[in-house]
Amino acid sequence: MAMRVSGMSSGMDIDSIVKELVKIERMPIDTLFQKKETYTMQRDAFREINTQFLNFRNEVSNMRLVGNFNTSVATSSNTGAVEVTAQPGAVPGNYEITVEKTAKPATLNSQSQLLNQDGVKASASDLVLAAGSGTQTFAITTAKGSANIEVTESDTFASLASKISTATNADGNSLGIRASFDNTTGRFFMSTKDMGGDDSITIEQNAFTQNSLMGAGATQFNATGEYGKYTYNGIVVDNLETNNTSVNGLNVNLLKEGQTAAINVKTDVTKAVDTVKGFVNKYNELIESIDKKLTEPYYKDFRPLTSEQRSGMTEAEQKLWDEKAKSGLVRNDSTLRKALTDMRSSLNSMIEGVAGDQFKSLSDIGISTGDYRNGGKLFINEAKLTKAIQEKPDEVTNLFTKKADKDASGTKIPATGGFADRLYDNLSNVMDAIRTKAGSGGTVGSADKSTLGKLILSTEDRMGRLEEKVTRTENRLWKQFTAMEKAINQYQAQSGALSSGFYGGMM
Repeated sequence: MAMRVSGMSSGMDIDSIVKELVKIERMPIDTLFQKKETYTMQRDAFREINTQFLNFRNEVSNMRLVGNFNTSVATSSNTGAVEVTAQPGAVPGNYEITVEKTAKPATLNSQSQLLNQDGVKASASDLVLAAGSGTQTFAITTAKGSANIEVTESDTFASLASKISTATNADGNSLGIRASFDNTTGRFFMSTKDMGGDDSITIEQNAFTQNSLMGAGATQFNATGEYGKYTYNGIVVDNLETNNTSVNGLNVNLLKEGQTAAINVKTDVTKAVDTVKGFVNKYNELIESIDKKLTEPYYKDFRPLTSEQRSGMTEAEQKLWDEKAKSGLVRNDSTLRKALTDMRSSLNSMIEGVAGDQFKSLSDIGISTGDYRNGGKLFINEAKLTKAIQEKPDEVTNLFTKKADKDASGTKIPATGGFADRLYDNLSNVMDAIRTKAGSGGTVGSADKSTLGKLILSTEDRMGRLEEKVTRTENRLWKQFTAMEKAINQYQAQSGALSSGFYGGMM
């Protein structure tokens, strides 16, 4: 940068003059800055709205699940013996379950206390083999295959239990055994992970397993699991390989043998009503918020503030200005208008392909839209909704969860889908459109390929070019004023010398 000379010779405030001239040159940059800030605020406004759409779409996604409309609740009179929960569509009524036998794994334990090398009760950290005794091997077999277990001199009773637990067959698949060593009793406890009569454990009988695994005097080296069995209203359900099973729309957990439980299934209308009410409330909140954005006033005289403008305002004044600058940035946006129109249309139309005597519209279950002054909000006749759920719960569920049919080419036919299915597609479409316009949250700079993102980048590029031009202008002005100052200074010096010589010669 060339040396800059102040206006000492000319008496002019050159610094202020240059600043004022540069300020004029910077005016187009300030205009572009305000335009870029407007684009940025508009982009952020669209992204915020897209987050609202995303949150509501998650609510709608839940409405597509039949389980959220489960109107049945089941209770057991004997929860210590049988636990029950109702599946969607469970038939209300009274039933009886008797637990004949619970399913069990194959279980094989040490039959006597094991001793360590000192002849006292073994603990998990004790070594199994005496030093210098080499290694011992035995086979273990389950329904999943066989494995040879090698016991080395470094193995403890705990590490031997671990080897049994992690044993694999010839294909490298687990034998499915749980094994542990208990310090309190000094014994191994082993069982299969699965249950049922097909599951078993067999330990090879030899001197090592006799004394160091199953215990002195042991006679049992194999065990078999047991199938579960119960009766449901006199109907036998057997050969169960688990105690968690299902029958006639009930999830059943068998806990204690030889006991009976009375089961009651009834309709739980409250849950379904609350589910629908929650959905309607979320929908109304969304469209009210979007409607406000679409009708928000736009203040054309309140453009984003530059740094210089901010410096002349208080914080309170800046806040009020910023609020007006951000207002109305998506006013009457066509994408948002279309989104609201599509959602309202989806909710107001009937589901095609539903039998004539079944529910096919929201109005059939007491949900309707108000007039245009309410912005298309939904209103619930709770008495009518409750009655519909009580009398035809499956049809109410179908209104929301029905999957759309497809034509011969595999294309979805929206009009045949339930209302949650339709809304989900509406929301996905508008979210894609907004991402095209404003990008995704957190995406900035050259990574943002959206319409507004490109406008921001191009505006920044123009600002950069103008900044270079202003810098050149500023340097040129300083160069010119510096030259002027030097000329004046030289003139004053010459004038002083002449005056000195003239008056000096007269003395």
